[in-house]
Amino acid sequence: MACASRSKYMFVEYSAPPQKVEGQKRRRGGPSEVRAHITKEFHRRSRFQRLGALKTTVPLAGWLKSASNVERGEGLGKDQESKEPNRIAMPTQSTDKDESLELKVSPGLRSMLVSNSDPTCVNVVISGYMPIGDEEKLADNASQALAHTWPRTVPAKSRALINPVKSAWLKCAMDSPVTFHAFIYATTLHLLEAYNGHEVIDSAPMLRLSHKIETIKLVNEQIKSLDGPPSDALLMAVTILSVHGSRDDVLYPKAHPISPLAEAQFLRIYGSMVNAEEHVQGIMLLIAQKGGLDRIELYGLADTIALADLYFASKHVRRPLFPWRRPHESLVISGKHLLDPTAMDLDAKLGRGFRYFRSTSAGRQLLGTLESFCEVVTALDHHTRKGPSAPELVDIIEARNCAQHRLVSQLPAEVDMSEADCCVHHASRLATLIFSDMVIFPLPAAQGVKMRLAPMLQRTLEACDRLGCWSLHAPVLLWALTLGAIAASFQEGRTWYVSQLELHLSLFHVKQWSTLESICSTFLWWNPVCGEPGQTLWDEIFPDGIQDT
Repeated sequence: MACASRSKYMFVEYSAPPQKVEGQKRRRGGPSEVRAHITKEFHRRSRFQRLGALKTTVPLAGWLKSASNVERGEGLGKDQESKEPNRIAMPTQSTDKDESLELKVSPGLRSMLVSNSDPTCVNVVISGYMPIGDEEKLADNASQALAHTWPRTVPAKSRALINPVKSAWLKCAMDSPVTFHAFIYATTLHLLEAYNGHEVIDSAPMLRLSHKIETIKLVNEQIKSLDGPPSDALLMAVTILSVHGSRDDVLYPKAHPISPLAEAQFLRIYGSMVNAEEHVQGIMLLIAQKGGLDRIELYGLADTIALADLYFASKHVRRPLFPWRRPHESLVISGKHLLDPTAMDLDAKLGRGFRYFRSTSAGRQLLGTLESFCEVVTALDHHTRKGPSAPELVDIIEARNCAQHRLVSQLPAEVDMSEADCCVHHASRLATLIFSDMVIFPLPAAQGVKMRLAPMLQRTLEACDRLGCWSLHAPVLLWALTLGAIAASFQEGRTWYVSQLELHLSLFHVKQWSTLESICSTFLWWNPVCGEPGQTLWDEIFPDGIQDT
């Protein structure tokens, strides 16, 4: 298979030019002119070689057809040797060594290196002939992603001049071919999402396919030759492949306003893709061979893999595979959030309805986790209002990830549906996960989180009804029923939730939306996101706005 990535490139050592002295004549034949001459001659010879090879290049139409086939999982076609380009070999203990790999890059990264504000990154200039102008654009976009986008996956304090991820991941991409191609491949999907499914360059499908195939080829080669712990670069590449599958082009109806935390760590971008989760098992095996997340040295990579683990655990409503790597820390006790009067009022109200859970040991454990969610909501509300004592987003993100990890870690392998407290606690966990998917750890509708949670909560609430739990737990179950109905928007289960809400609101004489909203606000509720769908739900049940007496 012929593609643009077969072009040859030469790496030329670069050092900062000496300061020009006023009145000094330029010295002819210096090191810079020698390097320029060598580079020019290299490109001249390479250009003639490429012109001769163009006669055997696969036509563009054939490339595009192959690209679309692979994106649909149909292989590369009859004439291609590999029909499963997406498959990654599992780690082995083979001692066979592959030959050293040549880094095939576009010169579009030159601007990134020369203009990068981090002086530790400006140590090499990539020179080369650019066979496809579009690839330079793609490389420039990748450089922007490495400089500005991906560092936000591991956010830094606002007062930090440079996010350490920026220089560490850039160096990894420049040192490792497998990471470089993985980043370029991911960039094409980021651009596709940013432009609502429209390709910004005509050859993007071809480039996406070529860099994806090159990444998988290099991953397989490295895995087959492993005779010890895998490199951080290899882990980075496989993690990128697992998250960046393909774009989901389905248009989903909006169930509620989007939370500000949907943009944090680019959950919206990654959540809008069809993930390639077949690679997750490979990541687990590689990390086991590495000796665990704590053995990863590349700055921010362990946190990124932990985030991906939390992402998939939240998506599939299961326990995470890795433990939380930091101690649980309160935003208020640590001094990261100084409450203003409005925050104090919200803090006093949120979670008040859960406090009776402390009567049992299981309830106390759950209560601690639910209170951590209340703290995040209070901090988020204060952050959006701004003010001199508003907490930093990076601290809120850390707290929300910790709270989410605590909650999904408490998911039972099996729920005893014959025990009342167990059912009520599980209904509270599931309702909190729905609230989190709306406000705290929101994933786009493409991941189907609410479609999983709504039926699970319905079965649990049905068990609560059979066990007569409403007599002792009416407020918390009413809150859970409300969130379940929002989660079931545009689903068949919405009818069940609406009918149950109508029944129990009548039994407990809740006659106005403001009353139901007040009840929900004593558990987990944030009006900027929950208020609108809650009002819509009430209007669906009571079109006139008030119950008949």
